[in-house]
Amino acid sequence: MARSNTRFRLQGELPEGVRAKLMVGRIPIEPTIIDISTTGVAVLLEGAADETQLLLARLESTRMLPFILEAPCLRQPMSVWFEPVHCQDIGSGVLIGARLRPGVSLQRQFEATVERLFNRRGAVRGYATAHGETPVGIGGEDEREEAQGQLRDLSLTGAGLRLPEGIAKLLPEGAGVRLSLFLAEDAPPVKVGATVVRVGPPHRGEVHVGFAFDAVECARPAVSARVCRWVTERQIEDRRLSRERELAARRKQRAQEEQDAA
Repeated sequence: MARSNTRFRLQGELPEGVRAKLMVGRIPIEPTIIDISTTGVAVLLEGAADETQLLLARLESTRMLPFILEAPCLRQPMSVWFEPVHCQDIGSGVLIGARLRPGVSLQRQFEATVERLFNRRGAVRGYATAHGETPVGIGGEDEREEAQGQLRDLSLTGAGLRLPEGIAKLLPEGAGVRLSLFLAEDAPPVKVGATVVRVGPPHRGEVHVGFAFDAVECARPAVSARVCRWVTERQIEDRRLSRERELAARRKQRAQEEQDAA
Protein backbone atom coordinates (compact mmCIF):
# COMPACT_ATOMS: atom_id res chain seq x y z
CA MET A 1 0.00 0.00 0.00
CA ALA A 2 1.38 3.44 -0.94
CA ARG A 3 2.11 5.87 1.83
CA SER A 4 -0.08 8.89 2.26
CA ASN A 5 1.81 12.16 2.06
CA THR A 6 0.11 15.07 3.78
CA ARG A 7 2.39 18.12 3.71
CA PHE A 8 2.37 21.16 5.97
CA ARG A 9 4.14 24.43 5.17
CA LEU A 10 5.72 26.19 8.10
CA GLN A 11 6.45 29.91 8.12
CA GLY A 12 7.16 31.45 11.50
CA GLU A 13 7.01 29.74 14.87
CA LEU A 14 6.41 26.04 15.50
CA PRO A 15 3.07 25.26 17.15
CA GLU A 16 3.16 26.19 20.83
CA GLY A 17 5.12 23.72 22.94
CA VAL A 18 6.46 21.75 19.97
CA ARG A 19 10.23 21.21 19.75
CA ALA A 20 12.16 19.46 17.00
CA LYS A 21 15.67 18.00 17.27
CA LEU A 22 17.94 16.54 14.63
CA MET A 23 20.93 14.45 15.67
CA VAL A 24 24.01 15.02 13.48
CA GLY A 25 26.48 12.51 14.85
CA ARG A 26 26.14 12.92 18.59
CA ILE A 27 25.24 16.59 18.37
CA PRO A 28 21.55 17.53 18.92
CA ILE A 29 20.53 20.52 16.77
CA GLU A 30 17.21 22.37 16.83
CA PRO A 31 16.51 23.00 13.13
CA THR A 32 14.24 25.49 11.43
CA ILE A 33 11.52 23.35 9.81
CA ILE A 34 10.64 24.60 6.33
CA ASP A 35 8.34 21.77 5.24
CA ILE A 36 7.22 18.65 7.04
CA SER A 37 5.07 15.84 5.72
CA THR A 38 4.07 12.36 6.77
CA THR A 39 6.95 10.96 4.68
CA GLY A 40 9.72 13.56 4.92
CA VAL A 41 11.03 16.87 6.11
CA ALA A 42 12.95 19.89 4.83
CA VAL A 43 14.94 21.74 7.49
CA LEU A 44 17.52 24.49 7.74
CA LEU A 45 20.46 24.15 10.11
CA GLU A 46 21.53 27.75 10.66
CA GLY A 47 25.18 28.57 11.22
CA ALA A 48 28.22 30.64 10.29
CA ALA A 49 30.40 29.71 7.31
CA ASP A 50 32.85 27.56 9.31
CA GLU A 51 30.00 25.76 11.09
CA THR A 52 28.27 25.15 7.76
CA GLN A 53 31.33 23.49 6.26
CA LEU A 54 31.70 21.28 9.34
CA LEU A 55 28.04 20.26 9.12
CA LEU A 56 28.32 19.45 5.41
CA ALA A 57 31.39 17.28 6.08
CA ARG A 58 29.52 15.36 8.79
CA LEU A 59 26.41 14.96 6.64
CA GLU A 60 28.45 13.49 3.77
CA SER A 61 29.30 10.52 5.97
CA THR A 62 25.83 10.23 7.54
CA ARG A 63 23.33 7.77 6.10
CA MET A 64 20.62 8.13 8.73
CA LEU A 65 19.55 11.06 10.91
CA PRO A 66 17.53 10.59 14.12
CA PHE A 67 14.69 13.13 14.17
CA ILE A 68 12.84 13.84 17.41
CA LEU A 69 9.57 15.68 18.01
CA GLU A 70 8.56 16.73 21.54
CA ALA A 71 5.27 18.29 22.64
CA PRO A 72 3.21 18.51 25.84
CA CYS A 73 0.41 16.51 24.19
CA LEU A 74 2.74 13.56 23.50
CA ARG A 75 3.28 10.99 26.24
CA GLN A 76 6.87 10.59 25.12
CA PRO A 77 9.09 12.11 22.39
CA MET A 78 8.45 10.82 18.86
CA SER A 79 11.75 9.56 17.43
CA VAL A 80 12.24 8.28 13.87
CA TRP A 81 15.09 7.85 11.40
CA PHE A 82 15.39 10.01 8.30
CA GLU A 83 17.54 9.38 5.24
CA PRO A 84 19.18 12.57 3.82
CA VAL A 85 18.51 12.98 0.09
CA HIS A 86 19.56 16.61 -0.42
CA CYS A 87 22.10 18.81 1.41
CA GLN A 88 22.98 22.31 0.25
CA ASP A 89 24.88 25.31 1.60
CA ILE A 90 22.59 28.32 1.07
CA GLY A 91 24.76 30.92 2.81
CA SER A 92 22.80 31.20 6.06
CA GLY A 93 23.19 27.51 6.85
CA VAL A 94 22.62 24.04 5.45
CA LEU A 95 19.34 23.08 3.80
CA ILE A 96 18.54 19.38 4.25
CA GLY A 97 15.81 17.40 2.55
CA ALA A 98 15.24 13.99 4.12
CA ARG A 99 12.74 11.17 3.75
CA LEU A 100 11.35 8.78 6.29
CA ARG A 101 13.41 5.61 6.37
CA PRO A 102 11.66 3.01 4.16
CA GLY A 103 9.88 0.32 6.13
CA VAL A 104 10.22 2.20 9.41
CA SER A 105 8.23 0.36 12.06
CA LEU A 106 6.93 3.61 13.56
CA GLN A 107 5.64 4.96 10.23
CA ARG A 108 1.97 5.03 11.17
CA GLN A 109 2.71 6.51 14.57
CA PHE A 110 4.84 9.24 12.98
CA GLU A 111 2.11 10.02 10.45
CA ALA A 112 -0.43 10.37 13.26
CA THR A 113 1.96 12.57 15.25
CA VAL A 114 2.64 14.92 12.32
CA GLU A 115 -1.07 15.22 11.58
CA ARG A 116 -1.77 15.95 15.24
CA LEU A 117 0.94 18.55 15.77
CA PHE A 118 0.96 20.45 12.48
CA ASN A 119 -2.57 20.20 11.07
CA ARG A 120 -3.60 23.52 12.56
CA ARG A 121 -4.51 26.58 10.56
CA GLY A 122 -2.25 28.91 12.50
CA ALA A 123 0.72 26.58 12.22
CA VAL A 124 0.73 25.74 8.54
CA ARG A 125 0.34 29.05 6.78
CA GLY A 126 2.17 32.37 6.84
CA TYR A 127 1.49 35.66 5.12
CA ALA A 128 4.01 37.61 3.09
CA THR A 129 2.02 40.87 3.29
CA ALA A 130 3.47 41.57 6.74
CA HIS A 131 6.84 42.06 5.02
CA GLY A 132 5.68 44.25 2.13
CA GLU A 133 4.36 43.44 -1.33
CA THR A 134 6.06 40.65 -3.30
CA PRO A 135 4.86 40.58 -6.94
CA VAL A 136 4.52 37.35 -8.90
CA GLY A 137 4.19 37.19 -12.68
CA ILE A 138 1.92 34.55 -14.22
CA GLY A 139 2.35 33.29 -17.77
CA GLY A 140 2.03 30.33 -20.10
CA GLU A 141 4.62 27.86 -21.31
CA ASP A 142 6.21 30.53 -23.54
CA GLU A 143 7.01 32.39 -20.25
CA ARG A 144 5.41 35.61 -21.47
CA GLU A 145 3.93 37.35 -18.45
CA GLU A 146 0.17 37.62 -18.93
CA ALA A 147 -0.93 38.66 -15.44
CA GLN A 148 0.45 39.59 -12.04
CA GLY A 149 -0.53 38.84 -8.46
CA GLN A 150 0.89 39.28 -4.98
CA LEU A 151 2.61 36.57 -2.96
CA ARG A 152 0.61 35.45 0.07
CA ASP A 153 2.66 32.51 1.34
CA LEU A 154 5.58 30.48 0.09
CA SER A 155 7.27 27.15 0.77
CA LEU A 156 9.76 24.91 -1.02
CA THR A 157 6.91 23.11 -2.76
CA GLY A 158 4.32 25.76 -3.55
CA ALA A 159 2.92 29.24 -3.15
CA GLY A 160 -0.30 31.04 -2.36
CA LEU A 161 -1.14 34.18 -4.35
CA ARG A 162 -3.63 37.01 -4.09
CA LEU A 163 -5.08 37.54 -7.58
CA PRO A 164 -7.67 39.92 -9.03
CA GLU A 165 -10.99 38.12 -9.34
CA GLY A 166 -11.00 38.47 -13.12
CA ILE A 167 -7.61 36.74 -13.41
CA ALA A 168 -8.52 33.97 -10.96
CA LYS A 169 -11.54 33.04 -13.11
CA LEU A 170 -9.11 32.09 -15.88
CA LEU A 171 -7.20 29.68 -13.61
CA PRO A 172 -9.29 26.61 -12.71
CA GLU A 173 -7.86 23.85 -10.52
CA GLY A 174 -5.45 21.74 -12.56
CA ALA A 175 -4.34 24.59 -14.82
CA GLY A 176 -0.60 24.73 -15.54
CA VAL A 177 1.28 28.05 -15.47
CA ARG A 178 4.75 29.55 -15.27
CA LEU A 179 5.38 31.69 -12.19
CA SER A 180 7.98 34.45 -11.90
CA LEU A 181 8.66 35.12 -8.21
CA PHE A 182 10.21 38.55 -7.62
CA LEU A 183 11.80 37.67 -4.28
CA ALA A 184 14.52 40.37 -4.35
CA GLU A 185 14.68 43.81 -5.94
CA ASP A 186 18.31 43.38 -7.02
CA ALA A 187 17.98 39.91 -8.59
CA PRO A 188 16.08 38.36 -11.51
CA PRO A 189 12.85 36.53 -10.65
CA VAL A 190 12.75 32.87 -9.71
CA LYS A 191 10.92 31.08 -12.53
CA VAL A 192 9.16 27.79 -11.91
CA GLY A 193 6.34 25.73 -13.40
CA ALA A 194 3.28 25.28 -11.20
CA THR A 195 -0.22 23.82 -11.11
CA VAL A 196 -3.32 25.40 -9.60
CA VAL A 197 -4.40 23.22 -6.66
CA ARG A 198 -6.83 25.50 -4.82
CA VAL A 199 -9.06 28.45 -5.72
CA GLY A 200 -10.69 30.28 -2.84
CA PRO A 201 -13.89 32.34 -2.81
CA PRO A 202 -13.71 35.96 -3.98
CA HIS A 203 -13.29 38.61 -1.29
CA ARG A 204 -13.23 42.34 -2.00
CA GLY A 205 -12.26 41.78 -5.62
CA GLU A 206 -9.45 39.33 -4.83
CA VAL A 207 -9.13 35.56 -4.76
CA HIS A 208 -6.56 33.44 -2.92
CA VAL A 209 -5.15 30.82 -5.30
CA GLY A 210 -2.81 27.99 -4.25
CA PHE A 211 -0.12 26.62 -6.58
CA ALA A 212 2.01 23.47 -6.30
CA PHE A 213 5.44 23.75 -7.92
CA ASP A 214 6.68 21.26 -10.49
CA ALA A 215 8.56 18.66 -8.42
CA VAL A 216 11.61 18.55 -10.70
CA GLU A 217 11.94 22.30 -11.13
CA CYS A 218 11.53 23.21 -7.47
CA ALA A 219 14.34 20.78 -6.59
CA ARG A 220 16.83 22.68 -8.77
CA PRO A 221 19.36 24.61 -6.63
CA ALA A 222 18.63 27.81 -8.58
CA VAL A 223 15.04 27.63 -7.31
CA SER A 224 15.28 25.86 -3.94
CA ALA A 225 18.15 27.97 -2.58
CA ARG A 226 16.47 31.31 -3.27
CA VAL A 227 13.04 30.16 -2.09
CA CYS A 228 14.52 28.72 1.10
CA ARG A 229 16.50 31.92 1.76
CA TRP A 230 13.36 34.06 1.30
CA VAL A 231 11.27 31.87 3.60
CA THR A 232 14.02 31.59 6.21
CA GLU A 233 14.62 35.34 6.35
CA ARG A 234 10.94 35.85 7.05
CA GLN A 235 10.89 33.13 9.68
CA ILE A 236 13.79 34.81 11.45
CA GLU A 237 12.11 38.23 11.19
CA ASP A 238 8.79 36.81 12.42
CA ARG A 239 10.51 35.30 15.45
CA ARG A 240 12.27 38.60 16.18
CA LEU A 241 9.00 40.54 16.01
CA SER A 242 7.30 37.92 18.17
CA ARG A 243 10.02 38.24 20.82
CA GLU A 244 9.73 42.03 20.73
CA ARG A 245 5.96 41.83 21.25
CA GLU A 246 6.44 39.43 24.17
CA LEU A 247 9.02 41.73 25.80
CA ALA A 248 6.77 44.77 25.32
CA ALA A 249 3.84 42.89 26.89
CA ARG A 250 5.98 41.87 29.87
CA ARG A 251 7.22 45.43 30.39
CA LYS A 252 3.64 46.71 30.26
CA GLN A 253 2.49 44.07 32.74
CA ARG A 254 5.41 44.82 35.07
CA ALA A 255 4.70 48.56 34.92
CA GLN A 256 1.04 47.92 35.70
CA GLU A 257 1.94 45.69 38.66
CA GLU A 258 4.30 48.36 40.03
CA GLN A 259 1.62 51.01 39.59
CA ASP A 260 -0.95 48.85 41.39
CA ALA A 261 1.52 48.20 44.24
CA ALA A 262 2.31 51.91 44.67
